Amino acid sequence: MVIIAVLAAILTAFFPFVGVIFTSSLGAKHLNEDGWKSFAGIMLAGCILLFAFQVITAEMLLSALFSMTGLLLFLQLCRKGFKAEIALSLVALLEAAYALVRTLLFKSAFQQSILDAETSAQDMLLSLMPQQAITPQMNEQIATMTNLMMDLFTATWMIQTMIAIYLAALILRKKGLISWDHARTRFPFETTYVVIAGMVGALVPALRIYGINLLVMMGSLFLIQGIAVIDFVAGAVLRRMRWLTTVLIFIGLLNGFFLFVAAIGLFDVWFNFRKITDREESHENYSD
Repeated sequence: MVIIAVLAAILTAFFPFVGVIFTSSLGAKHLNEDGWKSFAGIMLAGCILLFAFQVITAEMLLSALFSMTGLLLFLQLCRKGFKAEIALSLVALLEAAYALVRTLLFKSAFQQSILDAETSAQDMLLSLMPQQAITPQMNEQIATMTNLMMDLFTATWMIQTMIAIYLAALILRKKGLISWDHARTRFPFETTYVVIAGMVGALVPALRIYGINLLVMMGSLFLIQGIAVIDFVAGAVLRRMRWLTTVLIFIGLLNGFFLFVAAIGLFDVWFNFRKITDREESHENYSD
């Protein structure tokens, strides 16, 4: 247990996404009802020691703690009888709260590092190419990318952490630690009010950044629900074609297909596609 917990602490401190996945896979047997507290304690001590010896920063320490807390909170809520989608919603509230705190505490330092990276990128272009070959469009693309990273600083944490916890939850389900009817995952209708608030904010110039961040943050939940809809409709086929599923996942991530899947999840909140399918099957059975 100790070795796995220490490795999980190190990975989570430097790469929260990887650390959460690692913990749910190789550390799953230590997350049972008797051993999870000891495992979490070792991880906590490991992260604190890394910070005490100045191996990681305060932002890295807090990010590691909140990402792992999100996973453990989800696991314990499911054990107490909460539906997985409700547990994920509560975890999302926790991660959203930390995303705001993280923005208040660390965004200025992040902005400075991004500006330094932009300067370094421009210097690298000058060293690799003649100055006359560097077009204004190149500099504009670099500036656009840096501005985007700074504007979405809040939402970036939320979406990467929720996707990591979602993937970890699938692993925990496969290992038998939680019970979850994944294909029936459906978040509360009230989430649409948050989306509407984000849309209104995005249309108001003074609130545009806040609105866009809110929409991106909610996108992580609707992405999960969209995947659940696809699982319901074509899950049996995809499970028989594992290699094809893996390829489709990578293609989807690279080509931005996740926006389409998130849209499916959002519309499912209103229309409940799975209920429509159930009604059609019930009608066909009645006709027979």
